[in-house]
Amino acid sequence: MRICFLCQSLETLGGVQRAVVLLANELANRGEHIAVLMDGPNLNANPYGLSNRVQILEVEPTGKRSIISRCVSKVRQHTGFPRPRIHNGRFPESILTGEEFNLMRSRLADGHFDFVVGCDPLHTIFAVYMCEGFEAKVCGWQHSTYDGYFRQKGRGYYGLTELYRDAIEHCSVNFVLTDESRKVYERELGCSAFVLPNSITDLGLRSKAENCVLYCGRLDSGSKGADYLPAIANGLAESGFEGLFEVVGDGPYRSELERWVSDAELPFQMIFEGFVSNPDDYYVHASVLISPSRWEGFGLSILEGMSHGVPCVAFDNDGPRSIITDGFDGYIVPNGSPVGLVDKTIGLINDAALRSRMGDRAVETARGFLVSTQADTFLSILEGAIDEQEAPYHD
Repeated sequence: MRICFLCQSLETLGGVQRAVVLLANELANRGEHIAVLMDGPNLNANPYGLSNRVQILEVEPTGKRSIISRCVSKVRQHTGFPRPRIHNGRFPESILTGEEFNLMRSRLADGHFDFVVGCDPLHTIFAVYMCEGFEAKVCGWQHSTYDGYFRQKGRGYYGLTELYRDAIEHCSVNFVLTDESRKVYERELGCSAFVLPNSITDLGLRSKAENCVLYCGRLDSGSKGADYLPAIANGLAESGFEGLFEVVGDGPYRSELERWVSDAELPFQMIFEGFVSNPDDYYVHASVLISPSRWEGFGLSILEGMSHGVPCVAFDNDGPRSIITDGFDGYIVPNGSPVGLVDKTIGLINDAALRSRMGDRAVETARGFLVSTQADTFLSILEGAIDEQEAPYHD
């Protein structure tokens, strides 16, 4: 089967990029013809280890968009207006230039793909219009919740709901990460969807750490909730915690956090490790993983920690609920409650037997998310779509 993933540059850091690389590598290792077509021209850095068996479809850069187009894009992200329209197959320049569109379409035409997979709403929209007239079937693979994509001002997809709704009608298959997301997407868009959760390559070495709290994720004050970390650190201090609080990840809020820590006089070490391409060593040395995300499409770091036997304490939202069984292999606490998160974290730190039992169960939960299982599901669904009649395309 010939499959192309249409996505953001895999040089950039994020859960989507990591998930795409894991699945692409697994499929390529099985002998499928796999390619990626990215926004960027090539892959100078390769933080997630894309296999050399995966073909990279290069698109040379075409120059920057005009200042007006960039301003229009920023205004839309914060207000929802002006709502973009596609006329005669042409995107507004605030989204994609005509030259970029034609270059990407020509790469897809040359590949003669069976399936082109858009790895977020915008790239799903691109795939639908770029593949017009091709035999390739288009799939959408969405890595966040419907609300996370379309109802959060300041995000790149805000204001694109109608464009996405029009495009999704022409997709042969739609993938989302959780069953809860499936229900919401089907209700809001009137289209069926399949659940394809993120995955891990294997089960890691078991953690034996006694006194280490770990945060692993992007440091932003939006979806990931890194702005809760000072309140969490203060709560740990008030609870008598004297171990190590490791923060793995990078992002726009890091400098603010580092300034806060330098003045906080905490009774424990709070260390910022920055971005690491493979955080396994940090999971191995963690006792408890925390996830203060306001929303998560899935929560890959949660799954990775659980694969090492590290129970997670997470704010309640769609992603963590799809992985953690509260009180069994981790804890779900009220969204936005640092107090609740600290309470469960300290309970696990102070009870080695409980932490071990939950860790054992966490490993078994993680076993169900191996990439080999994900690839089986993915291929089975695509094979089922091959003989289906593709809906006719119209403007």
